[in-house]
Amino acid sequence: MVSTEAFVDVPGGTLHVHVLESGRLAAETLPAWPREPGDRDEPAVRRAAAPLVIGAQRYRLRVCVDPAGHCPPEHVVARTHGWEVNGFGILVRRSEKAELVPAPEAVGEHVRRELFPVLARWLASHGHALLWADQEQAIRRRLGRLEAEAAGLRAELAELAAERGRHTAS
Repeated sequence: MVSTEAFVDVPGGTLHVHVLESGRLAAETLPAWPREPGDRDEPAVRRAAAPLVIGAQRYRLRVCVDPAGHCPPEHVVARTHGWEVNGFGILVRRSEKAELVPAPEAVGEHVRRELFPVLARWLASHGHALLWADQEQAIRRRLGRLEAEAAGLRAELAELAAERGRHTAS
């Protein structure tokens, strides 16, 4: 099975690339290390937990990326290698627990000029595989729920048949 996440080195650090619940790809820094007990202790995870360095500042960043043509053209701020970012898809966290907010212009410019071209080159080879793997996992989870429901219904039918058999035998 293909993984639904990856770690990509970009100018200024490492980003964790994964599929959001919305079905969009996100490339972002992870929460600070150390995290919760039992979390993966891998070098790539630790690198992605470090804030990105942009200029002299450190940022916790999320860049939402879509296949080219997904966003209305007037919202696209960067497009290359078959992938695009819209103006609402470059976000930062001011602190570890803070909400994501639109990135300052300097960060947006860095993302458009330096970070996104590197990320898009990687996505050109691997991005669709992440999306497909996520869709496959979602379908498998749904199928598992349906199979469990079907098993429950079969058990109910068997119980009903047994009850009917006891009733007609008496």
